[in-house]
Amino acid sequence: MSITSQGKIRSPTSLEVRLGVTPSLDEVDGRSADPDELFDLHTQTDGSDGHQTSGEIISEAFGNGLYLFGVSDHANVGKESKKYSSSFYGLELDDSDGEAFSEVYVDRFDAIQEIIADYENVVSWQDADIDKLEEDLGIIREYGDEYSIEELRENVLNYEMVVMNAFEPDFNPRIEDCSNPDGVVEDYIDDLKDFVFEAEACGAGFDHVNQAVHDVFVDGEFRYVKKDHLFEDLTIEEKEEVLQVYRDKLIYAVEDLAPAMKDTGKEIGAGIMNEGLTVSIVHPAIIERNEELMEVFNESKKKEAVKETENFIYGHNDVPIDGNRIIEDENIEDLLDDTDIEGIYPETALKEYWKPVVKSLEDAENTIFEINGKHVERFPNSVLWEMITEGLHGSDQHRQGEQQSRSRKFRNLGLDLEDNTPVDLLQENKRKES
Repeated sequence: MSITSQGKIRSPTSLEVRLGVTPSLDEVDGRSADPDELFDLHTQTDGSDGHQTSGEIISEAFGNGLYLFGVSDHANVGKESKKYSSSFYGLELDDSDGEAFSEVYVDRFDAIQEIIADYENVVSWQDADIDKLEEDLGIIREYGDEYSIEELRENVLNYEMVVMNAFEPDFNPRIEDCSNPDGVVEDYIDDLKDFVFEAEACGAGFDHVNQAVHDVFVDGEFRYVKKDHLFEDLTIEEKEEVLQVYRDKLIYAVEDLAPAMKDTGKEIGAGIMNEGLTVSIVHPAIIERNEELMEVFNESKKKEAVKETENFIYGHNDVPIDGNRIIEDENIEDLLDDTDIEGIYPETALKEYWKPVVKSLEDAENTIFEINGKHVERFPNSVLWEMITEGLHGSDQHRQGEQQSRSRKFRNLGLDLEDNTPVDLLQENKRKES
């Protein structure tokens, strides 16, 4: 590979690379620079419910060959007094007087800067040059399947790794029981902006928002949508309402919150942060992990079971051998037990459920849709992933080793998705403005 004195690829490089002028992956014991394994914006440290310090998680990420890496933790940003159903929400924006900013984020910011300083060519997002980021992204996408990340780092990339300071707030405007949901969402976004501006004022500015929807408000309390037992007492109709509210919150986050975070750049200083904070919608398919909520789709499961069973009986043919389909929906339980039916994935019904969310993404601004690593590792693939055209894997790492393991499982899924990174969002924002 021929390199100019400035470390840039000169014009013949593409031909040289393809001819193997320098060692290829077949000749070097190196890790592929596959984008599926080089970007991860969703992790947790011991500042919330993670098990590693900021330094430990950044060091591990560098060793795993990541290029763009987000150090993230949970945050409460609303002024409303809340008792969450999930145990890790302990980081508050406000004290009893509504004025204090948690020192956790300041300490974590300082720790990130200290560990970055230990590396020769690792930078924070705020110190990165957008043109160099765009150039690096192009190199990774063009040559990632031919060269290892070690080779690219050593020879051509402007940065060996770029670290983003991120946080994961819960999108909890109480749209469930109010007459003006748009106003409640606007108030929440204002609270989120205040949190961002306060972080900047404390010298611990954020770069990226991992926006989550963890809870819905039911019978006077927030309930974590991942926890089955919190929804056992609800009727099917009430569970349908929970699913509706959850979906509405996702759409509000895409259509209202993400563009508002882009606008924060107008009030935050110079450099790359003039572009505002980028936003990921993290683990959007989390409701599919909840067996109680998935009961809403039970009738659809029976229909899917009928289809699968008939295809098996009749040789996977749309036209049965004897000319007659004999299984009726109500008779499927005579052939399959409850466990068999529960194991059926209700693809058709979930496609209908997710359609409004996918529609909201068509004209989305400043939005990355995450394929969550924990879901990839432990649950059936969501049909939502097949319905979107752009996305980014987020490992949701809490413990050592999870990031690399989950990113490899994600890569092996072979989803037909274009990577969508914060660099792409900045490029798109510039195109729209011009």
